[in-house]
Amino acid sequence: MQSYNISKNKYKLHAGCRPENIIKLPTRPFSDLAVNFLGDLSKALMADREARKYPDVISFAFWSRPASLNKKHKELMTHQYSIGRGLALHIPPSNVPVNFAFSFAFGLLSGNANLVRVPEMKYLQTKIILQHIDLQLNKSKYSTLKSQNSLFYYERNDEINLILSNQSDCRLIWGGDQTINYFKSIPTQPRNIDICFSNRYSISIFGAKEVLLLGSLDLKKLCKDFYNDNFLFNQFACSSSHLINWQGSNKDIAEAKKKFWSEMNLVAQAAGQMTDTDYIDRFAKVGSLAFQYDDFTFTSKSSDAIYRSDLQHNTNFEDYRVGYGYFSEINNISNKELALKISNRYQTITYFGIDADKLAENFIDASVEGIDRIVPVGNGLHLDLIWDGYDIIRMLSRIIEVK
Repeated sequence: MQSYNISKNKYKLHAGCRPENIIKLPTRPFSDLAVNFLGDLSKALMADREARKYPDVISFAFWSRPASLNKKHKELMTHQYSIGRGLALHIPPSNVPVNFAFSFAFGLLSGNANLVRVPEMKYLQTKIILQHIDLQLNKSKYSTLKSQNSLFYYERNDEINLILSNQSDCRLIWGGDQTINYFKSIPTQPRNIDICFSNRYSISIFGAKEVLLLGSLDLKKLCKDFYNDNFLFNQFACSSSHLINWQGSNKDIAEAKKKFWSEMNLVAQAAGQMTDTDYIDRFAKVGSLAFQYDDFTFTSKSSDAIYRSDLQHNTNFEDYRVGYGYFSEINNISNKELALKISNRYQTITYFGIDADKLAENFIDASVEGIDRIVPVGNGLHLDLIWDGYDIIRMLSRIIEVK
């Protein structure tokens, strides 16, 4: 049993045991107990009418199904004699309501006890998932898991962070570079493993002809998928796109843009996601770009729900990140040329109407520094066991060599 000497009045427990009482008992990755627990959690979330209002909650529930997890286990083919590292400390971001749940699941599936600093309750999704985690952990069949897992909130506190970091065997640190650098400055055990998910951003690639071939229903689906990738967090998720590379003839690209953005404006207007403050921030930032760059080309109406501008190939794409429904566009930049412009800050490419395997081959041949994911439009926010280029289960477990 661990001893953390954390005062009970400095944190609020949401699920599991108190952090000062947590028990560290490493297990094999994908233990039956962990998979069954996540399966029961998945069923409970699927059956919750309130939970079904939130696509991100249902996405996590669908991901947590035993059939899905067992398939992932077979794909990973974890070593015969692998075991969790011990105790995982999770520092999820505050702006993605279900991220803490995925991080917690990663810790469970890798065979670790888990200390999870959950975000403040500003999102109903967070509250709903925590309530169901608490209900499952309080079942007698999961009493062992309850003693090994604690999900709690505390305000930023150097003393608590030091205590928890000193006891952990691995840490999952999600958030901005400032948060990561802060936690890296805290002493840890010599064999501690950190997995850091830093500030990243992403792009999309569209085949113009393929967009033109879409019927009305398929176009609506593509636009809704693109909306979900980018607008749920105002384009501030690491996997949300800021730049779109259109591929095809000039005529096809012009017609595809008109078709796609006409529908996207309707989708964005109907969703009503952005606040007045968001619109004001976007207008100010786009105005700043126009003032700063002589070649800035604004291609939207100021009344449009979505703002766009055209970029040249020699532009530094990273200078044109605004968020709040603003997209830069470029035409027919080659895979090789694009790879040379992509730094290690880039995480995901979402695509439609292109050959993803060819893209990956071209990027690797061009020694691309960034890009850890190439996924279809609609899959941008889908967290999984390989994320940001990390093989999370293997990193959170260790192998006992037997000869």
